[in-house]
Amino acid sequence: MKAGGLQVSGFLSDPDVAATEARAGRNDRTYARLVAAARAEFLSQGFAGATVASIAARAGISKKTVYQYAASKEALMYEVVSDACQELFSSIFKSGGADLARSEVARCLVEFCLLSASEDGVTAHRLAIGEARQFPNMAQAYKHALNAYVIEPLAAWIGRQNELGRLRVDDPGLAADMLACMVVSPYVRDLSLGVRPRPAREEVERVVNTALNLFYAGCATRLLDG
Repeated sequence: MKAGGLQVSGFLSDPDVAATEARAGRNDRTYARLVAAARAEFLSQGFAGATVASIAARAGISKKTVYQYAASKEALMYEVVSDACQELFSSIFKSGGADLARSEVARCLVEFCLLSASEDGVTAHRLAIGEARQFPNMAQAYKHALNAYVIEPLAAWIGRQNELGRLRVDDPGLAADMLACMVVSPYVRDLSLGVRPRPAREEVERVVNTALNLFYAGCATRLLDG
């Protein structure tokens, strides 16, 4: 099961998969309106408060049209998160994890961190955490979209660096998760608690550079072999 060339987790039912695959790769204005409406409803009403009917009304389309794109509210959550994240790592997607320069990977991480630390990013995180127990499928959709559009492309890049003999990483997926968390987690935690101001780009760029320095120091073959 794939969406946009990436694996779709088993939390989606067969109708969900069909709808997701049907829109994969489409430049569709109705889809764009739907995702924008779902995002606005989730952020303002929460997952419990948002309904397919209210999302359809905000998008100016019928419920029947909504179900042509996503067969459930959980599938809409997947679309919202994936739509927000996929452009951030588009250069890695397009390269298929090829030998991108460190500066390009750093740019992707900076943009992901800024998105995560934005008002909408923090609100989405609070929503997912706060309603995860009541709506476990929503939580799975949220997590899987982040994995598919952030962690997997990073893991593909790390795997390619392994193949080129530049890194030695036993589990690229785990390493990608740890690298992303090293950059984003402190900001999301503190902003969710309201105990720090939103970071400026310059600060995030310094944090990403430090994280990549630590990552290379631990994984670069020239250091391990030395």
